[in-house]
Amino acid sequence: MQNRFDQVGLNVQFYHGVDTETDPRIKSDDYTKCISCMYGHLDMINMFLSDSDKPYGIFCEDDIYLHKDFHKRLDEITSEFTNLNLDVLLLGHLITYSPDPNYCLSITQNHRFYNYGEDTWGTQMYMISRSYAKQLLGRYYGEVRPSDPPFSADWTITKDGSRAFLFPLIAVEDGETQIEHYGQHQFHQAVFTNNYNATEYI
Repeated sequence: MQNRFDQVGLNVQFYHGVDTETDPRIKSDDYTKCISCMYGHLDMINMFLSDSDKPYGIFCEDDIYLHKDFHKRLDEITSEFTNLNLDVLLLGHLITYSPDPNYCLSITQNHRFYNYGEDTWGTQMYMISRSYAKQLLGRYYGEVRPSDPPFSADWTITKDGSRAFLFPLIAVEDGETQIEHYGQHQFHQAVFTNNYNATEYI
């Protein structure tokens, strides 16, 4: 991943993740990987708020290809993020089809921005505003409440606030992740097959 970020000219900060064996926040034997992943996202969001004064933060997983023009397109993406008054924008997510034009919010030189519903998944890469980051930490960074949605980034970070996804994707899952559930594995493979182009992604 460091090599890929270097190739597109992005200076990034890596996070070591949340250990399922030693982190005291992992109190259950059920869904430990999912809980660890969620706390990892929240930790990164907390680092964004603590270590920078930037208006927006971009967060991603560690198994993605990046569009070769990622750096060049950032201004275009952040400008439209502001214009649309978004809280969260999915830059890389799980999609296997061309989005319905009826849900298109905006068209820029290189991308289209779409509204999405509850059936859109994936936190491969996303951008959030500083105010939304504070909102997320305030709601999910303490004790889990019975009224909260499942403690997973797919059910929380990407489902609140004013939201949109980007298409074509600026980040694509690399298709190498092995998932135990056959249906999920096939779905992730289909996402890679339908979105990755070796001439466009690094």
